[in-house]
Amino acid sequence: MRSSLVFGIFKGTIPVNDALQALARVRDENVPWFVWAKQFGFGKIGNGSANYQSILKSQHKVIKTNLHLLQGIDFDIDSAYDPIHLRTWAKMAARINAGMWDYRHTIWQLLQAEGHRLHLCRENELQQEITALQTLETAAHTAEDYLRADELSEQIGKIKEELDKLKTEAASVSEVAEITRKTNRLSAAKAVSNNENISNYEYLLLKDKRAKTQEEINRIRKYQLEETYGVPVTPELVLKDEDGWLSKVRLHYYLTHDSELVENRDKNHLTGHWERGKGKVCPQDLRLMTAQIEALKKLGITYFFNSELKFTGIEKEVIEFSDRVKQYSQDVKEFLGIKIHPHAQPMEVVQYILRTKLGFKLQSVGFERIEEGDASSGMMGFWCIK
Repeated sequence: MRSSLVFGIFKGTIPVNDALQALARVRDENVPWFVWAKQFGFGKIGNGSANYQSILKSQHKVIKTNLHLLQGIDFDIDSAYDPIHLRTWAKMAARINAGMWDYRHTIWQLLQAEGHRLHLCRENELQQEITALQTLETAAHTAEDYLRADELSEQIGKIKEELDKLKTEAASVSEVAEITRKTNRLSAAKAVSNNENISNYEYLLLKDKRAKTQEEINRIRKYQLEETYGVPVTPELVLKDEDGWLSKVRLHYYLTHDSELVENRDKNHLTGHWERGKGKVCPQDLRLMTAQIEALKKLGITYFFNSELKFTGIEKEVIEFSDRVKQYSQDVKEFLGIKIHPHAQPMEVVQYILRTKLGFKLQSVGFERIEEGDASSGMMGFWCIK
């Protein structure tokens, strides 16, 4: 089948080279490519650094902290891996991270380096024209050439009108696309939840089958969800699982139960890697959770699990939690994999960590006017778990 057009939409979840390889699968030079890429990627590896030594240092820190927290385990990580393999992995990770930091521009540069003729879409061309004309307008004002400045201002106004029209059209298309996406996702989720239940024997037969129909795929998916969550499968559960809910639920479970549970989980995880590797492990493949759980507890995240309490952005505990997160921002980045803006408000910090790591956030339950002296200074919101 011959392609007449190629569309590449890259949201930053795959490395730059993978994006370029996907485009290069169509080898006909006469077929035009239409490419959109997100400005920044978010599929970073390790601590997200573009320096391989920083990645290695962070990796050692996280693993050794986990091993230190695991009670009764005698495991020498330094003698259990090949440093050459780990260093090679870190260098590849640093290369991928470097592309993620400036995802769109990196793809543009590499396409140019491959010899492709690149053209900006109309919106980008107009934006560049506006920027260039604004520079000339500033220079005209500086030279007191007001007639020239007025002419340039008029040109900028016309271009902005065209740009606003294109943005309005794009927003309308985007809205329709978002509705279609949600409708399709919900339909697919219903197809999974409405499918018939199967036994373990039927599941194993279907799983080993090479060519599967969509209905058989849905049966396998429903069985896996039932086994994973232990509850009836609903469309809502299917959608939540697709959005990565399982890792957040698991983290919440270990946070609210005996720490021995997560320690046993990590010990079994480590033993499995050690046995499969015949005494060797790949540190980058270890997914230990003990340090992450302890970090969240030390920060005080469990305080916000109390459904009987109401919280405000000026509350002492909220501010102290935010201050701890910012104070240990490097550890938060390495152990929790999240980065907090240094100027984020205390309640924003709480909500971001709850949503990102645990899959829920505090709900607004009301507002109250606060006053300072004789003058009203605004409204204060109250949040709680619902």
